[in-house]
Amino acid sequence: MLVELIAHTNDPERTIAAAAKLCYSDAHIDTLLEGLTPEKTAAFLQKLSDVGHASPIEHASFTFGIEGVSRTFLAQVTRHRIGSFSVQSQRYVRLEDFRYVIPPEIEAIPEAKAQFIASMNDDAKKYLELVHTLEDGVLSDVLAAMKQGRAIAFTNRSGRTGNVFQSRGLPLKIFVSTRTGRRYVCLYQENTRRFTNMRLDSMSDVTPLEIHSDYSRKQDLLKRNLDRLWGVSFSGSGRLEEICIKFYVNESTEAYVLDRLYREGRGGEIQRIRENEYLYSGAFFDTNEMLSWVKTFTGRILDIQGSNHFAVAKITYDWEKMYEMYCRNGEESGEEI
Repeated sequence: MLVELIAHTNDPERTIAAAAKLCYSDAHIDTLLEGLTPEKTAAFLQKLSDVGHASPIEHASFTFGIEGVSRTFLAQVTRHRIGSFSVQSQRYVRLEDFRYVIPPEIEAIPEAKAQFIASMNDDAKKYLELVHTLEDGVLSDVLAAMKQGRAIAFTNRSGRTGNVFQSRGLPLKIFVSTRTGRRYVCLYQENTRRFTNMRLDSMSDVTPLEIHSDYSRKQDLLKRNLDRLWGVSFSGSGRLEEICIKFYVNESTEAYVLDRLYREGRGGEIQRIRENEYLYSGAFFDTNEMLSWVKTFTGRILDIQGSNHFAVAKITYDWEKMYEMYCRNGEESGEEI
């Protein structure tokens, strides 16, 4: 189980004491916090405990993120008035990692444990089969429209917010994420004049529309842009984002690093700027999706700049944390790093 404190009331004891003070004195709200020394705060809290007056305590809040608990635990904890609960919905979130809790009584008996695990694995398999069966019904309609060169209208449900909206577009290709296995429909949307990818498991009620007269031209346009796509995102704006990375490469022993840049760099320009230093630059859709590749060069990157400031800040922050974790202690102790 993982428990993480996400947010909390600043100075919770004083907040509770102020609520109690309002109940038991003639103080006005503009002077409520005056005179609440640590001693008086402690006295108010003790008084609440002595008289059993619990409601002022609810003015302080702590928000925890909890992961790795069972549905049985959830059913029990939500019965009690100890807080407000927001629970990941299995209506909107597909389970990629089917985890479960083995009851101690079953854990203690090897035969029972083996049967329990087999049953859970079978449930996971059936769940994924059912999800793919539902997706395949939508996929069949999408593929039929692609074969005929038709646009489609459909209902889309956001996996992040749960919001439902109507959309339309020209389906051109099916993408499969190598990381999650999710399938995406690549569409060209006439109203925005750009490509976008929709999760197949978020689409429903697919309706075929008119045949598109220049369907093959849109397919060719997509092919010309695939090298600029690192994942399945064309970015929110649909515009290309620039990125520039300076590398240190030992030219006498690390030719394989340069080989990787040329082979995996999706057509980005590579320039030798001085001995053992190279500049990689390019323009791509959503450079945030290339960060996993960039991280594989950690320790060789001298500088990184880009038009997506969030992506640059994100990977820079990760490197700073890595430095603090693995290098800072050695510096402070005077050890050689």
